[in-house]
Amino acid sequence: MLVTILENLILNFLLAFLILILYQKIRYTQVNYLKAFGVTLLSCVVYTPLFGILQILFPSLNSFLNSSSAIYYVFANVSNIVVFEIMIYLLLDRNLKLSIFLFSLLWSLYQLIIYTFNNMTYLLSNNQHILYYLLAYVNLFLTYMVIDYLIKRSHIHTYVNMLEEHPISYPKTIGLSIGFLLIFPAMQMIIQREEPGFMAIEQFILTFVGIFFLALFYFVIQSVQAKEQQKYLSMMLQQQNLYIQSLELIQQNMREFKHDYHNMMVSLYLQSKEGNVQEIEQRLSQMMNDFDDSIGEKMNLVTQLSNIKVSEIKSLLMEKLTIMQKKKIPVKLEILYEIKSINMNVMDYTRILGILLDNSIEEVEAYYGEVVIIMLQQDSGLYLRVENTIHEQIDIHEISKPGYSTKGSTRGMGLSSLEKIIVKYPNIIHNVMCENDRFIQEITILERSRTNDKNLSL
Repeated sequence: MLVTILENLILNFLLAFLILILYQKIRYTQVNYLKAFGVTLLSCVVYTPLFGILQILFPSLNSFLNSSSAIYYVFANVSNIVVFEIMIYLLLDRNLKLSIFLFSLLWSLYQLIIYTFNNMTYLLSNNQHILYYLLAYVNLFLTYMVIDYLIKRSHIHTYVNMLEEHPISYPKTIGLSIGFLLIFPAMQMIIQREEPGFMAIEQFILTFVGIFFLALFYFVIQSVQAKEQQKYLSMMLQQQNLYIQSLELIQQNMREFKHDYHNMMVSLYLQSKEGNVQEIEQRLSQMMNDFDDSIGEKMNLVTQLSNIKVSEIKSLLMEKLTIMQKKKIPVKLEILYEIKSINMNVMDYTRILGILLDNSIEEVEAYYGEVVIIMLQQDSGLYLRVENTIHEQIDIHEISKPGYSTKGSTRGMGLSSLEKIIVKYPNIIHNVMCENDRFIQEITILERSRTNDKNLSL
């Protein structure tokens, strides 16, 4: 009896541990095995005495749970999720709504696939107890590989990003999560298992349900990918339009400059005959400055943007540069070397870049300040620097807190949102500073995370 309990505890512990690893992969973060182990261990330690307290407070609970296997599994699923969610929130992920949704989905999916394979475990073990538990471990890891494959093939993190940008309400989140958790108990009600062993009808029903949900999952992912493809094509069209507008503006400025060029040369020629060298130098200097202001600066921006090979980033930068040009905000852009890839989710990077640029634009537009954007691709990773002039000193220790702003209570959510994105990636270094009346933010995305480096050094 004690051996069986211990075996079940180990299996359940491993099940939860593997689900937490998959959860981190879906969240598109660096997998932290130590945190996953800690969350699993603490959840298991807390769950047992908590269940004992409930038995003391409600003596009839045991008889109620044992009245039906479906009721027992509903209670086990919901109570496990509640305990795990508390630990996930404290140690792993502060996005409570998303973690409830994703963890309950993974938990239910894992259960469904495990029990679909479980009949084969019974069949192969031929009622040999030790062999059955050895195959049960194989089943756990096989299920892990199946779900991991689905995650990689479906690019599900794109859908997760959409949920982060457009979160659903708590009632809907809880309702969907409970719906996921009821799937397996519903199977238990449909399939009445009297004793351990292979059941052909159970195998058929579970396989059918598994195929149905995989088909539904495939349909949803295909729909999401179709929307993303449409969004990508729309973004590319917008990027081309902005690029054409920039070229047309340069061409127009060139025509205007050419129109004035002849008159300028005639004036300079007459001044040269009079020997007015000083005035000639001033006029030439003015001509070069006018060229830089009207044409040279725009040509430089277009040239710099050509170094960005990631369409999402180029599109966002062109959009923000167009906004700054319309607002007549001076901007300096330096893209040193080609940028072909980023060691993080591209949509998260564009959100980071968008927050930094929006904050800079908002700060400088009322005070006629300047914005500087530098992106540098190196072997160690990608470096981003966004700086803007400021009209008053900023408390860099307070800016990342929700609601903090130098312009009233309606602003200040941007940088706290930025921190929520950055904390997902252990390979990101974020520096904030104020120097010479300039507010500077630096984002470095390392090719290898600091966590891996520490592990290697140990």
